[in-house]
Amino acid sequence: SIVGSPSTFAITAKPLTVTPTAGQSKVYGSANPVYDYSLSETVPVTGALSRVAGENVNTYAYTLGDLSAGTNYSLSIVGSPSTFAITAKALSITAVSIASRVYDGTKTVGAITIGSLTGFIGTESVTATAAGTDYASANVGSYASTISYTLVDGTNGGKASNYSLISEIANGTITPKLITVSALANQTKIYGDADPVYTYSTNPSIIGLAPLVGTLTRVAGENVASYAILIGTLANANYTISYVGANFAITPKPITINANAGQSKIYGSADPLVYSYTPSPSIAGLASLVGKLSRVAGENAGNYVIQQNTLTTINNPNYTISFVGANFTITPKQITVTANAGQTKIYGDADPTSFAYTLSAPLVGNDVISGALTRVAGESVGSYAISQGTLTNTNYIITYVGSNFTITQKRLTITATSEQTKVYGVADPTSFSYTLSAPLVGSDVLTGALTRAAGEIVGSYAINQGTLTNANYDITYLGNNFRITQKPITITVDAGQTKVYGASNPLTYSYGVSPSLTGLVALNGTLTRASGETVGTYTIQQNDLTTANNPNYSISYVGANFTITPKPITITVNQGQSKYYGDPEPAIFTYTTSPSISGLVALVGTLLRSPGEIVGSYSILQNDLTTVNNPNYIITFVSDNFIINPAAPFFQIPNAFVPGSQNEYDNIFRIFANSSFPPSLLISFRIFNRAGQLIKTFTGINDSWDGKGPDGSLLESDVYIWVATFVDDPLTKKIPRSGTFVLLK
Repeated sequence: SIVGSPSTFAITAKPLTVTPTAGQSKVYGSANPVYDYSLSETVPVTGALSRVAGENVNTYAYTLGDLSAGTNYSLSIVGSPSTFAITAKALSITAVSIASRVYDGTKTVGAITIGSLTGFIGTESVTATAAGTDYASANVGSYASTISYTLVDGTNGGKASNYSLISEIANGTITPKLITVSALANQTKIYGDADPVYTYSTNPSIIGLAPLVGTLTRVAGENVASYAILIGTLANANYTISYVGANFAITPKPITINANAGQSKIYGSADPLVYSYTPSPSIAGLASLVGKLSRVAGENAGNYVIQQNTLTTINNPNYTISFVGANFTITPKQITVTANAGQTKIYGDADPTSFAYTLSAPLVGNDVISGALTRVAGESVGSYAISQGTLTNTNYIITYVGSNFTITQKRLTITATSEQTKVYGVADPTSFSYTLSAPLVGSDVLTGALTRAAGEIVGSYAINQGTLTNANYDITYLGNNFRITQKPITITVDAGQTKVYGASNPLTYSYGVSPSLTGLVALNGTLTRASGETVGTYTIQQNDLTTANNPNYSISYVGANFTITPKPITITVNQGQSKYYGDPEPAIFTYTTSPSISGLVALVGTLLRSPGEIVGSYSILQNDLTTVNNPNYIITFVSDNFIINPAAPFFQIPNAFVPGSQNEYDNIFRIFANSSFPPSLLISFRIFNRAGQLIKTFTGINDSWDGKGPDGSLLESDVYIWVATFVDDPLTKKIPRSGTFVLLK
């Protein structure tokens, strides 16, 4: 039987999706359509879709309405968009127009007029306002504007949001603006200046609007006068212009006439045809001036004022003239006065009554030159420039060419005194003496002094005239010699000069000089000493430090001795000298010297040690290695010990053995080592046959081989090889060794 709860099986409705078709709509006021849709599965259905209620322009969500697929399906709406749209109803307009307006510099459209609207549903009504887009330009002309509308509810319950009105194109016009252009009064320029831009005013003002193009003009003419200002090319299509004129005045140009400076003529020549001047500012390119300048009368050299004369404003109506005068100069006539060359006197004579000269050309008419030439003051021998002095005439510019007046010298002979001397190193006399061939004139004296040829060593030096002179004398000089004689000195060798045996000789041997040579030529040459390098006393000798090599000195020599003293050394016995017990003594006991005596006389004598031959330590003694046997040295001795060590470790490998022999030393192969040989010195020991096969490896120094092979059988008689590695005690250096031996049977 079936029991349990629940005890039923349920079949549930199958989900079915309804997707409304996108874009379904109607125009406001029209009937609703049948709403289209699709199903997620094709099944028979009944009924139709519905939507949310409403008839104004908007979107409305779909609902299932009475749509059904029976009890076996569960319907649901999906999809996007899932709304139904009601769109605005388009209205019609009977007419639209744009009124014209006067140019104001903006693109704003004129006033818009619209007609009546039609196309309403029932008794509904709406009203409209219009707005146009700006014109394409602000200038005068005809322009299209796009007219758009705004709908608002009317009086019969109309709903503006349910209607629409399409924008359209209309034309509007901008007409010219009427203005009056008036030329400004009192416009002027100065004669010769460029015309200005003629100014004007506008009524009403056009500030902020399109500017006028072109310019005013005037009646032609450039002389001082009044000229009517005309409208010229002044225009702009945005304006209708009414013009009111005025006059333009050209006024006289103020100028200053400056008589040019520097106008002149040479005394006696004719005046220039005109006196020149310069207008300021320049009148280049303008009407030339009428009239001329004149000057104050007069023909002597001098300045004469240049006057305005007829060069006035009356004769030049385009100018207002100011005058600045200048001087006209009559310049003196050029003439050259040349002082005659070769004018002289003898020193002490009087000057000539006048100094002679010549003229480059005759004077004009009866003219004469007044005054006289002069010369530079002075009565000593020499040349004195002849100058123009007071020679002059105001009607002449005198170019003066000078010359010299000469006073000649008196002859005089100066003779240097003979046999003037000094000792080498002494200062020269204050002055070198001389004699004159004749007395000097009056109170005259010679200035300066005799000099001599440079040099301070022994020798003869010419006495020269030097600076001895007097400009009033023509001096003839007769020279002589000045002699420097030798300086007597004594060279005394310094006592106590020494060196230690083996040291280098001094580069020089010192000495003193009496009297001192400070500031004089150094001595040339050196001292030497008697030869010898062993300890002792050696005479220091004069060598080439002689008068012959030092001609400035007369040398006396006092000698001394040079001493070589013993060299202090330390003899230190070398450490570690030893032998093995039973070994022979070393040939010598070694030592080192401090400092080294390499290259010097070898030491005489040997060391010895305390007696004894058993193992132990023995002092090494100085013996005859002493200062007595080595007089070149002062010896300090430092001893050390000689060690007799136990007998040296050694081992021996037999060169043959006989297995089974009755002799206990021959019947096995073994290593023979003395008691000093520690087993640890043997690292390895192996035996090979001649084929290289390993036969035996020893385990230590006390191991042995009985001649049997690895299988226990006695091997045949043959040559075998041993290979060993030992440590070289105490250096711990591994040393390989090898050899051969014979197995005999």
